[in-house]
Amino acid sequence: MKPTRPLNFVACKRPAIHQRRLIMAIISVLLAVSCSHGSGEPNVQINPQPKQIFHLFASIKNAPGPFDSVEATASYEVENWPCVPLAPVSGARNVPHHTLSLPVTRVGDVYQATFATDALIDGDYFGRGICHWHLTSAGVSIRHKNRKFDASVTPPSDGRETSTAPYFSIESYEDTAEALIDTGLRDRSELTQPDNAFQIQLNARKATP
Repeated sequence: MKPTRPLNFVACKRPAIHQRRLIMAIISVLLAVSCSHGSGEPNVQINPQPKQIFHLFASIKNAPGPFDSVEATASYEVENWPCVPLAPVSGARNVPHHTLSLPVTRVGDVYQATFATDALIDGDYFGRGICHWHLTSAGVSIRHKNRKFDASVTPPSDGRETSTAPYFSIESYEDTAEALIDTGLRDRSELTQPDNAFQIQLNARKATP
């Protein structure tokens, strides 16, 4: 006689299936909430009348050859993190960042750009109070084929002049087979060939009224 299947066999499986579906549905909702509140960049508004204006000057010393382009950017971040909600799943705060491209002009051997520390308008993006932007860095990216040579500064709050002058290997300039962002070294002696190097001199100076 063929054994009979226990009557509760199907009843035991269905709750497990329904439970898994319910868990997946909850996770999907939480992920959607997380994406909508934490990871998206807010609708950033540009300040039409900035007051904290700086000029950026860049020059290349001992250039090993021509460069394809020179780009300048200013990067900002929300400084008061509590105005940003916690992501429901990870519990982390995805602090908004924003980068502005700066027009570059060339005067002789010097590349120039202008930026403002108060270029972005503060706003209540998440319903948790006003988010305040602050400048994290301003700098240049000088491209040669697949290589980008980057230098950046952060102007001090008191408005004084600030500068940096990293060294870059000429070997890095010549070896363009692999795409690479090279940020250089402050100490020339740390290069493999200290005498075979070029330098990006970067200076930020507050604009005079």
